[in-house]
Amino acid sequence: MGIQSRGYMHGPRPEPRFWDGRSLVSQILLVNAAVFVLWQFAFRSPEFAAFLERNFMISADGLFGHYRVHTLVTHAFSHIDLWHAFWNLLFVWWFGRELEEMY
Repeated sequence: MGIQSRGYMHGPRPEPRFWDGRSLVSQILLVNAAVFVLWQFAFRSPEFAAFLERNFMISADGLFGHYRVHTLVTHAFSHIDLWHAFWNLLFVWWFGRELEEMY
């Protein structure tokens, strides 16, 4: 029994679609871009910056003192500057599409 006799090896594979018809990688890219824009506005408002720091940055006090375990995931959406965001999102686009097709 070779690999060609398996049913999933025949024909083109459909691209995975999620909430509004976009692939998961494109949704992750949109969320990353939105959070980057939020961080740019945060520098103008100290209260908003404090909110983002509490909910998008990992700290020992936040994890163990205030039980903000969601920061283990949300910190991945924060980027320091435009080049940091650009390169991270470019690599997500390149490699994320391949991984998404595999799964």
